[in-house]
Amino acid sequence: MVAPPSPQRAVDSRAPVRARPGIKVTLRRGIGVRGKARRRRQPSWFPRRRNAATGAEGRRNVTFIFGRALSSRSRWTRPAHPMSDPFRRRATALLVVLVALGLSWLVREAHHRRESLPRRDGWVTTDPDSLYHVRRVARVLEEGQVAGIDPYLSSPEGARVPWPPYYTRLVAGVLAPFAPEEPEARRAWLEMRVSSLPLVFGVLTSCIAAIAAMRLAGASAGLAAGAYHALCLASYAYSKSGNGDHHAYVSLLQVLMLLLLSEALARRALDRPRAAIAFGAALGLVAGVAIGSWVGSLLYVMEVELVLGWLLVKNGTQRIAGLAPFGLAFHVAALFALAPAVLASPWKDELPWMVINLSWFHLAFLATGAAVFVPLSFVHAGSRAARAYPWAVGAGLGAIAALLFAIDVGPAAGIRAGFEWVSRADAFMATVRESDALLGDGAGLRIFETLGLGVLLLPFAWAAIAFAVLRKDERALLPWVVAVPILFVQAARQARFADALAAPMAVVLAVGTAQLLRRSGEFRRRLDRVPSLALGLLAVLAAVAGQALAVASTARRLTGEPTAPGIVTKSQRAMRLACEWLRKNAPSDTGESVLSFWDGGHVIEWAADRPSVATNFGSYVGLESFLDPSRFFTSEDPHEAEELLERRAARFVLLTSLMPNELADMVEAVCPERRSRYMTIGRTGKHALLPAWLATMGGRLLFDGADLTGADPHPLGFLRLAYVTPMRDTRPALSPRGAPLPVGWLWERVAGAVVEARGAPGQTLSVSLTVQFTRARYALVFTDTAVADENGVARVRVPYSTEPAPGRVIGAAQWSMGERNGTLAISEADVRAGRTVRL
Repeated sequence: MVAPPSPQRAVDSRAPVRARPGIKVTLRRGIGVRGKARRRRQPSWFPRRRNAATGAEGRRNVTFIFGRALSSRSRWTRPAHPMSDPFRRRATALLVVLVALGLSWLVREAHHRRESLPRRDGWVTTDPDSLYHVRRVARVLEEGQVAGIDPYLSSPEGARVPWPPYYTRLVAGVLAPFAPEEPEARRAWLEMRVSSLPLVFGVLTSCIAAIAAMRLAGASAGLAAGAYHALCLASYAYSKSGNGDHHAYVSLLQVLMLLLLSEALARRALDRPRAAIAFGAALGLVAGVAIGSWVGSLLYVMEVELVLGWLLVKNGTQRIAGLAPFGLAFHVAALFALAPAVLASPWKDELPWMVINLSWFHLAFLATGAAVFVPLSFVHAGSRAARAYPWAVGAGLGAIAALLFAIDVGPAAGIRAGFEWVSRADAFMATVRESDALLGDGAGLRIFETLGLGVLLLPFAWAAIAFAVLRKDERALLPWVVAVPILFVQAARQARFADALAAPMAVVLAVGTAQLLRRSGEFRRRLDRVPSLALGLLAVLAAVAGQALAVASTARRLTGEPTAPGIVTKSQRAMRLACEWLRKNAPSDTGESVLSFWDGGHVIEWAADRPSVATNFGSYVGLESFLDPSRFFTSEDPHEAEELLERRAARFVLLTSLMPNELADMVEAVCPERRSRYMTIGRTGKHALLPAWLATMGGRLLFDGADLTGADPHPLGFLRLAYVTPMRDTRPALSPRGAPLPVGWLWERVAGAVVEARGAPGQTLSVSLTVQFTRARYALVFTDTAVADENGVARVRVPYSTEPAPGRVIGAAQWSMGERNGTLAISEADVRAGRTVRL
């Protein structure tokens, strides 16, 4: 009987080696074959690979964490059951996507931003930026194109629209075939549909995060990433039902860019020029559309360029045959995708190198990126020229930038102006909640509320995949390694950018955790014995635990009892009701605007169908128009306030009882020297109002136009109350008269009829009338007096007519002078023309 060969016997490494079932085989040159009887359980859908040594089809014997291989070597085990592999792989992937989709949709529906209005079918959104998107889409359906100039902004001049056109064009193209023909029905339908699309984009982003993590680390990693993103406040804040802003769409494009780049690297597409061109062109197309939807997406293009820069350095020692075609195709495709938006930009003519809005700068930026990869096609990989090329490119671009900044022309001037604008905008908008920092003084636990408890694990997970990139050259992880630190710094400075971080962060947490578990020895072996279904459930539970704060909030929304609306919700409803009333009861073809605090501008433009003075665009569309509402509401001089309204062609003034909450921002913007006159710091650290603020226009318009300080005994003769809401503000600080105030107030600027009477010098003319708002159950008493001059003439300016008016009932006006008295009829024509009514 011949003894079996010794496992230590040397063999020719070039000879074929046949692996017996259940035997782990390693090929090592000059050493031989080591055999060890060891059976390892692998999922039946684990990917097949043909053994080049034996010609047999087997399965890679690799570490199995979260349902997928994390590394591969020339180790082989017995084939899986022949009927299970493709079906289970696809079924598992479908299950991961469905879990992410269902959970993401549920959370975004639970946190909806929909509001119902009395006597109106359907719902409306309370988000101002969403309403501007609705109006912009409505203009496209009427005019056929995305307009670059909006006459409703910064009244009366109008202004350039700061948003690029691609998102509006996409939404209009999707909705146009289904829009109703009847105008009022179309308005309601468009608002609901435009405000629902970001929910779709947010759900798709959760699915892409799940797919990306699954491609990198298996099904359970995909479940963890998808669930973590679905529950992340940073994401669903911008993709909840009722929020129609473009942020969710931009985040979708950004994570799609990272997935495409990661797939190109995972498939080694950059080693094959044709595949590199295909992936580069696809990635560039997405990048161009992203910049054409939001100019800030240029940062995401720079993330791709940093990855390409890393690969340029690697190309000095390793041949990457498709790097030059990939980089060139990426930049050229992005340039051609973006070019139509730049050519249509209203900013490029006056500010040709502007950075914060589309201009020639963005095309020049992409063209420069393309030029970097043209010479690379003629450089041999591994040569001295290839090793020096990245540093030569960096030095050349640095020298050009230094020269441009030295002479302050072209792109350098645009970049400098961009930094100046950012500094100016921060000064006026720093108190906007979505602009608050997630880290630093006063941030508290907001970073955990916004991004989840996974922030604590993020440094370790990122370090794990960064180690895999640096030490093991796992290039598919490189885009995520580059993107997350950049996006984290951006989100830490302003919470609004946390949405872009949410999906890459979820992927890094899932894949990085898998990398950490891979190195955990005994724990890893225990996970190998856990059934795949149980492992997936553990992954979802881990994501839920990481988003415990968001889960608790979602649970309250799903199961909690309806609560009384707070003052912010009441204020939003009141503003919308006032604008709806204005659109239906006052002609809008006069071009006259409505002045309100800047957060009401977009509501006015859509719901009232009138121009506004200031909007959520802030100083984007004009610094003076942004500041004028603050100047008006803090003015103590009625003549100065009236002149400002005339200069801004503002016929109406809209405010709510939330005005005192905004007083600190207005004072900081236009009259910081009066801060101590109007407010003080209370015991709780918040601003407390002082009586002097009641003399400002903001204070007077909340109390029937009267000055409760007594400094001005006369009511306002150029503004009349046109509408008040039925809702009341019950806060004691705003009830000095003992009765709760209405929440919403709409005042109309008029010339005012001049009631003139003659009597003895020194006699007092008194005019009074009562205005009843029956639906709001509110009454305003207008009373004004004037003393006869040396000629015996007294004049009182009255802004109300005694004729019937929509929503209000006015009886006959009463007058008296000395011993005389009587009733007075004042026509609407007299009030509008400023005519004199003689007694």
